[in-house]
Amino acid sequence: MIFNNYKCNNHHNFNIYINGDKLELVKKIKFLGVIIDSKLTWQDHIHYLSSHVAKGVDVIDRLKYILPRSVLRTLYFTVVYPHLTYCRSVWSSTKKSNLNNIYIRFNIAHDVTKSFTCTLQKNN
Repeated sequence: MIFNNYKCNNHHNFNIYINGDKLELVKKIKFLGVIIDSKLTWQDHIHYLSSHVAKGVDVIDRLKYILPRSVLRTLYFTVVYPHLTYCRSVWSSTKKSNLNNIYIRFNIAHDVTKSFTCTLQKNN
């Protein structure tokens, strides 16, 4: 992956070799669970993260009439919260429009459990 400014009009074809093997040029790559794209927009990672958080919230939502709130809280902190906080300092610098979906998922999870005061701070 070669990082490039999105306004750059000069597209260079680089051939990079390591031990005689040519490296493949990719637009995005998943590294340590974070999807990094060549323009560092984090849009693919936010989409991936949002879908995983939505699945966890959906499970908690279906169980809210069966389980006590203390168990729902535990489920939230084991299923949803780790996805929201893992490498947040890296991907949270994305555009606000990319983060809105994450905040919506967080608020739904918070409404479902209604038993904790955890907050996800928005960056200004």
